[in-house]
Amino acid sequence: MPELPEVELARGYLEAAVLCQPIEEVLVEDERILSRITPAEIEQHLAKKSFCSVQRHGKRLFLELDGRLWLTIHLGMTGRLIYLQKGEDEPAHTRLLLRFQNGFCLAFDDLRIFGEAGLTASPSSFLAEAKTGPDALQVDREGFAEIMRGRRGAIKSLLLNQRLVSGIGNLYADEALFQAGIHPQSRGLNELQLGRLHSTI
Repeated sequence: MPELPEVELARGYLEAAVLCQPIEEVLVEDERILSRITPAEIEQHLAKKSFCSVQRHGKRLFLELDGRLWLTIHLGMTGRLIYLQKGEDEPAHTRLLLRFQNGFCLAFDDLRIFGEAGLTASPSSFLAEAKTGPDALQVDREGFAEIMRGRRGAIKSLLLNQRLVSGIGNLYADEALFQAGIHPQSRGLNELQLGRLHSTI
C-alpha cells in the first residue's frame, strides 16, 4: 500500500515527467475512480490545460493546472501513476488516462479501485474539509508531542489516524515504533518516548 515515501516518489516522478505538457485528451475508463466529479467535468477542466506544479500532503497528490484548479489524486491501496511513451500499451487496470499533445500518456492504474481522482480550487481548503492532519514530515517535535499528548488510544492506532498526522500507514508505523523501542499497543507515552518516536518517523 503506498504510504508517504512511495507517494513522495510519485510526486518527484510526476514533476520530472508531466509538467508544462498540454493535455490533448482525457479518458475516464472507469468512473468509480472519480471523487465528487463527473467524467464530463474532469474532461472539461483538464483538456487543453497543463500541469505547472506538483505537491504532496501525506498520501495525497495535488497537480496544479494552469487554470487555477488542482487535480487531486489518492493512490489508495494499489494505485500507480505510469508515464507511457508513444506506442506503449496501457496498463491492465487503467482507470484514468491523460493523453498529452506530444503523444505520451499518464495512466492512473488501480487494480482494486480504492484510489481516487478529483478536482479542488485549493489544496489547503481540501485538506481542511477532509480534516487531514499535518504532514508527518512537516510537523515539528513539539507539534507532534502536542498532537499525541493525553490521547487514550494505542500509539499505533494514533499514528494511523490521518486526522492526527498524515502520511503514515501500517508499514512505516510498525517500523518507526520498532526503531523507537515502543510497543504498538503502548498508551500514554511520556515526553522522552514521544520525542524519540518523532525522530524515528
